[in-house]
Amino acid sequence: MIGFEKDSVGDLFEQGVIDITLGVFPKPPRQTQWEPIFEERFVGIGRQGHPGIRDGKMSLEAFMAFSHALTTLGRDTIGEIDKALNKQNLERRIALTTPYMLVLPFAIASSDLVAGLPYRIALRFTMICNLTIFELPIPTKPWMISMLWSALSDQDEANCWLRNSIKTIFQKMEPR
Repeated sequence: MIGFEKDSVGDLFEQGVIDITLGVFPKPPRQTQWEPIFEERFVGIGRQGHPGIRDGKMSLEAFMAFSHALTTLGRDTIGEIDKALNKQNLERRIALTTPYMLVLPFAIASSDLVAGLPYRIALRFTMICNLTIFELPIPTKPWMISMLWSALSDQDEANCWLRNSIKTIFQKMEPR
């Protein structure tokens, strides 16, 4: 199942609709178990040869001068990067919003748009398009991606196998 509200995770476990979910869970629902899988952070992406990117960096001035793309499921234009900018009384210009993250690499590779993405996703996008990663010119906090499952299935052999398989996959995906 893809695309459910985080607030409904506890109910979905109780109903047997889902067995495991991955995400950011600062307050996991009761009667669930969780395990941290990896820490993630934001980076910027732009096309190779982008005029604002130099040696894997972009100045704050350039970051603010270029138009941005944003993936948002909530149809809003405020994300963690915007919150960090707001602390400095800055606001970026969002020229493209999309609920589909797979649109971003193609839009960015053919324009001067930039975007902030989780590092592992940005790294994969550089493999399919002519993109480059740059460090954001503003501090953002890293976050933990965790795996969550029902406490009732904690000892279930199939659920244990699936959890171990997921951990193995993510260990193999560790950025180098």
